Amino acid sequence: MTRLRLGIVVSVLAMLPCVSWAEEPDVSSPSGISAEASRLIKQLSTDDSYIRQEAFLQLEMLRESATAPVVRRYLENSNADTRAYSVRALAAIEGVKAVPALVDRLKNDRSPRVRVSALLALEPLQDP
Repeated sequence: MTRLRLGIVVSVLAMLPCVSWAEEPDVSSPSGISAEASRLIKQLSTDDSYIRQEAFLQLEMLRESATAPVVRRYLENSNADTRAYSVRALAAIEGVKAVPALVDRLKNDRSPRVRVSALLALEPLQDP
């Protein structure tokens, strides 16, 4: 029950606008990645799983296509939770373009959690 409550809280927090305490201008870098997305990408390499999860959720909300290559790298991460978060974020960022990678995770990932995430990420991308 506690895990469910935590999941709901995380989902609700993910819907809130991203807040940065530092006053950074929201200008795109030469690589096409905004300052906010760059900050979130740095958080993906943390050892803190909560911060990493929150960074993936916020990248998912931003949907900046320039972040897709970075998110794709985490599909092969040794941590199943990280792979599951990256599957969800990649689906939101790339949409239909992500289908081959999502199908690959669905068929080949050793973690049931990642396979379920891939299946759920594919569902909204199907033809009506």
